[in-house]
Amino acid sequence: MKKKVQAFSLTILSVVAGLSSLSVSAQESTVLYEQSFDDLALEEGVTLPDGWVSNTDNAFNVVNGDEWGFVPYSGANLLVANPSYSTGREDVTFTQMMPLEAGENYEISFYVNLIGMSRQPSFQFTVGNGQETSAQTVVLKKYENTTTSGWEKVDVVFTPESSGDYCFAFWACSALSMDGFMTVDDFKVEGPAPEPAWTASLPYVETFDDATHYTGDAVLPNGWTTLGSSPFSTVLAADYGRMADTGDKVIVSGYPQTSNRQDVAFSPMLDMKAGTEYKIKVKYMMPGLNGRTAEMKITVGMGQSYDDHLSYMYSDRDKAVGEWTQAEFSYVPNADGQYCVGLWASSSLSSAGDVFYDSFSIEEVEAEPQPGWEATLPYLETFDDASHFTGEATLPNGWVSNSDNAFNVVNGDDWGFTPNSGANLLVANPSYSFGREDVTFTPMMELEAGVTYNISFYVNLQKMNNMPSFKFTVGNGQEVAAQLEVLKSYENAVTSGWEKVDVSYTPTTTGEYCFGFWACSEMSMDGFFLIDDFSIEGTEVEVPDWTPSIPYLETFDDASHYDGVSYLPIGWLATGDEPFLTAAIKDKPAVSGDYYMVASPSVIGERRDIAYTPMMKMEAGVEYVVSFYLYLPGGTNPASFKFTVGREQAYDMQDELFAVSDQIMSDWQLIELNYTPTTTGEYCFAFWANSSLTDDGYYCIDDFSLRKADEVLPPSGSIYMSTTLNSLLDGRPLVFPNTPYKLIANVANADTYAWSVSGTAQISDPEAAEPTVTFSESGNYTIKLVAENKGGSSEFTTSFACQVIPEEGLTSTPVSTFNDATDKIYQQNDLPAYREDGSVQVSDTYEVLYHYVVGFNRYYRSFAERFEMPDDQEAELSAITFNMMSYGLYINSGQGDDQDKNFKVVLYPEKDGKPDLSNPIYEETSKVIDKLGDAGIYAYVRVSWNFAQKVKVKGTFYVALEFDEMSMDLGKEWTAGSYFGGDTRQHSNGQTTLYVKPEAAIEGSDFVPDGEYCRADEFSSELKGYGFAVMPWMEIAGFSSVTDVVSPVRFYVSVDGSTLKVSGLSAGEVVNVYSLSGGLMASVKADGTDAFIPVVDWAKGVYVVSANGKSVKFVK
Repeated sequence: MKKKVQAFSLTILSVVAGLSSLSVSAQESTVLYEQSFDDLALEEGVTLPDGWVSNTDNAFNVVNGDEWGFVPYSGANLLVANPSYSTGREDVTFTQMMPLEAGENYEISFYVNLIGMSRQPSFQFTVGNGQETSAQTVVLKKYENTTTSGWEKVDVVFTPESSGDYCFAFWACSALSMDGFMTVDDFKVEGPAPEPAWTASLPYVETFDDATHYTGDAVLPNGWTTLGSSPFSTVLAADYGRMADTGDKVIVSGYPQTSNRQDVAFSPMLDMKAGTEYKIKVKYMMPGLNGRTAEMKITVGMGQSYDDHLSYMYSDRDKAVGEWTQAEFSYVPNADGQYCVGLWASSSLSSAGDVFYDSFSIEEVEAEPQPGWEATLPYLETFDDASHFTGEATLPNGWVSNSDNAFNVVNGDDWGFTPNSGANLLVANPSYSFGREDVTFTPMMELEAGVTYNISFYVNLQKMNNMPSFKFTVGNGQEVAAQLEVLKSYENAVTSGWEKVDVSYTPTTTGEYCFGFWACSEMSMDGFFLIDDFSIEGTEVEVPDWTPSIPYLETFDDASHYDGVSYLPIGWLATGDEPFLTAAIKDKPAVSGDYYMVASPSVIGERRDIAYTPMMKMEAGVEYVVSFYLYLPGGTNPASFKFTVGREQAYDMQDELFAVSDQIMSDWQLIELNYTPTTTGEYCFAFWANSSLTDDGYYCIDDFSLRKADEVLPPSGSIYMSTTLNSLLDGRPLVFPNTPYKLIANVANADTYAWSVSGTAQISDPEAAEPTVTFSESGNYTIKLVAENKGGSSEFTTSFACQVIPEEGLTSTPVSTFNDATDKIYQQNDLPAYREDGSVQVSDTYEVLYHYVVGFNRYYRSFAERFEMPDDQEAELSAITFNMMSYGLYINSGQGDDQDKNFKVVLYPEKDGKPDLSNPIYEETSKVIDKLGDAGIYAYVRVSWNFAQKVKVKGTFYVALEFDEMSMDLGKEWTAGSYFGGDTRQHSNGQTTLYVKPEAAIEGSDFVPDGEYCRADEFSSELKGYGFAVMPWMEIAGFSSVTDVVSPVRFYVSVDGSTLKVSGLSAGEVVNVYSLSGGLMASVKADGTDAFIPVVDWAKGVYVVSANGKSVKFVK
């Protein structure tokens, strides 16, 4: 390999070249030019070598040493410049021009002998890019007014800055006359070895345009040869009035075009292998001449002679071919060896026209690789089958390890182990370091959702200095981080020989999975881990009995409609890059049930994601009604959607029935269409997400139905309990005894209703559409509705676990109107806020939108939460708490900021279904900065407001927050102004408990502010079911006329991890412990002042201890 050296500048070169002792970096070099001056024909008057020139007659000439009285350094001749008889001489002799490459080191040497006369001679040696003195710009060696003691060798180095032709020059340059003789001998230039001539190799492409493929004046590329009366040569196509297929040049047979011509160009000889397929291509053109046409043919042979090419592989004749035409064929040699291709121009007639060739190529066709063994289910690995391994691999194909000290397959006899079966087994050696995680993964295998796979293997764990730890895992990748589920583990344990492990695994999603064998001991020197006879097989998937038929209703909630494998119901088909699947996005409840069909936003644009319904038979001439609910919230861009019908589940077999383009639907919209087939047969409908833009939002479909126009679908929907108070201590709904609570039937198309409830609860009118239910004791209740119409019946159920408030009431308890188990909780990043057009955005609002629904905004500064109690029920409130999810206060002293602004909490009674502004129960005012702080927040903050006194309320009441007018929408770079976002929830039953007092209406709405509070969904329909999770601390009075007496007993809890201790009790007092979900964990009686409850087996979490009407939480 050549060693490239950076070129020096002119000045540095002059200095470096002047150092005669200069050493040059070792590199491959060769003699590029050598002149001893001994081969010249002096007797014929030749005085300089070919290409050498002098600028004067008194410069250097070659002479015979004997004749001139000089002793050459070698041979008979030398180069001599005679003394000058004038001053200031510049007699120069230039070597021939020679090509030099930039950055390469060239070593130049010669011998010089300077002989003085009356005066001392001056001599210099230079280099330049021309045979003239002005072009000699670099001095490589110089002698000034000096002689040499005989022959002296000169060694210099020259590194050109640019590539080109250069020559060297010998100067007789004395300033004074009579300067003596200057003699030179044995001139030599050495440099990097020239690039070898290009040679063809496979794969080979020849366009006849690459100059590097040619040597000198050759008429064909290197390796090519031609035979015939008019041999082939490379020509410019334009010279023949043609255009080349590639580049500018082609090959053509020349003139004269004799009769019976057999002109051929043979490609280079190329190595080919027996039995291997080679693809040979070339473009040809033979336009003919004067009605005559030539013949082209292509041959393959093992030599570049006529006799080696007796049969042809391709030919074309008896017609003019005026355009470039592709000739292409495959060739398979019978024996290894060198082959060439012959390109022929033949004709029995003279002057039959030219045959042109261009774009020649030959390449080996890669044989289809023979696939190695791959694991398939069911899979058994005994580690003994050699076909499972490739080469010298120490693991079967597809198995990988994360470290060199993980498992490898070994021979039992060689290692002193007895396998469970066969000769080989899987072994991990002891570790010499702590905390090992050496893992070997099985091959990735496709496992189906809902299918149970049975896995077994044998393990033998052997102790060394310390005990080994081993585990067996499953995950979706061959890496430690992807192994998320442990199926079996041994911690600091050994086995008594081989022990069989049987485990099962049921994936929740279809995909590729692998299993991991872990050597995971904490201590070093942990012993040997032996594995053998690994197997996995799946159980048969049960084929569901249900098949879709008309009338058809799909709510995407009925498990019997799914096969446990697909993401859509049976018979449905999803296609595209972001396919539809059954799901529910975090910011949108279903129309009915819990799930619907969803396609995610597009990340590539120009989408065509389609969900096809099952194929169902429809009758010609019969009118059908098809309906579904559609929700298109949009993203950065709006959505485009269409709905089609067709005879196949294929996009090009569908006819459009409905479409919207670049549109946003901020809530579910019912789409109902009529369709009458013209022919009887099977049809399907299709939902298209077909926006051309990226980030077009989710596409949501729910409650698809198909029926004949005269048919009725069975009722569909969901049932709910109405909103109650909910205890923050145990999370259960609080209901007042024997108080009616409305049952909500969000059910469509029902003609009759049949309600029932388990246990002691009572329904007022079981046949009413929405009766009431009363509860007399705490418990878990199942509420059921059977709704019927002429299309059939549907059954709906819901569970309700409640705590009935005892007759003596409750001591101070925090309550809210929300059930954390069923209602939607909006997180900080998705806190609902108004867009500029008044619509509500419910995702990705943090630090984007600031006009929060539960907060002050451009429409209102006052908002309240409704708490429903029986009309005569009394309670005392001592405080409220709420979570502040987002907050910022505009403080800019002296600039009209908000640091002195106030807000107040107001308790209102109810009148005419809304807060009674004329008769507030209680209010307290605080500066915003004092209660909420002077800085923004990054995580939610719990705000507590303790009242100056206990406040008595009776019946339904409202807790309101009312702010002064705040600075909003400032548009400053450093602040958006003041903003507040409270804890926002959405009731699953659709009942709205949030009330607002608007000062302005949303543009385009019919709402007219009147200075009163209204229900939030009356102000904006998007706020249906919304509420503010403010929590009043209430002491609920008993239900008799006797004033509630608070027990003086106080109790305390402590836990040491295994035992809960409750202190401060009275003997015989009952202590109950609940989980936050309301489950009773334990119930004991105190023997004295203390009670002890074992909790060692309880899960970590928060629990509620209740005794003597008081409750307290503890964390395990």
